[in-house]
Amino acid sequence: MYRGFQLNLKGKSLKESLSIREFIKRLKEYEYEDMNEENESIVQDTLDDFFLPDSSIDGSKMQENWFPQIKADVFISHSHQDKELALGLAGWLHEEFGLKGFIDSAVWGYSQYLENRLLDTYRKYSSLHKDELKNFASAHVHMMLSVALNQMIDNTECLVFINTPNSISLNAPIDETTPSPWIYSEIAMSRLIRKRALSEHRKHKGGPLFESYSAELPIRYTLPMDHLEKLTLKDLQEWERDCQKNSSHSIKALDSLYKLKPANKR
Repeated sequence: MYRGFQLNLKGKSLKESLSIREFIKRLKEYEYEDMNEENESIVQDTLDDFFLPDSSIDGSKMQENWFPQIKADVFISHSHQDKELALGLAGWLHEEFGLKGFIDSAVWGYSQYLENRLLDTYRKYSSLHKDELKNFASAHVHMMLSVALNQMIDNTECLVFINTPNSISLNAPIDETTPSPWIYSEIAMSRLIRKRALSEHRKHKGGPLFESYSAELPIRYTLPMDHLEKLTLKDLQEWERDCQKNSSHSIKALDSLYKLKPANKR
């Protein structure tokens, strides 16, 4: 990861709110359905290939198969309630800038299915109670997904967190908190993960699910967002105009964004 941004789509005035609403409507008109089609063929629906000679399962191989690393430019962090908006943003980035966005739920939407497959498999061999088996399968699948997400954040050049009332709690006892453990994990890791130079991200370019469901429990996580530069609708519109004016695409488009929003020295 090189840079991170939080896209704030909450208007401070009626006029600004209407503009944001129109832009969101426009985003949702973009279609970016090839993500599923491109990666569904990678995922297998059997666990047979992952068994080792001692009848245990090769967890690393299973993770690589079910949560493969996808080449992408922008990691889009979002609430599962904003999936349609996230897909629209990914389509906009692709159509207008030639950038490939990564949305975990669109690529790795097989977590529950994998958990069920593990349960079905281990019921044949284990004497554990069904609740214990479920906790066992859930822990392994969530661990694999968490590791895969962190790897994707590390590999993508840029992260955009869609900051909406669905992801950031409103009227909560503590400001800037989220009830989603997955959003918390993604943003916290984006702060801790190594910051890599542009040259390292681009050296191979020649010249970026599981849905974040949160149980109805009184658990909130404070999001560490001081490392994410703020993006507004005005910023996105200015970025789009600049790229259209200069016919910027792909990595040059990201350079335009970085120039528009220079990194704060901390």
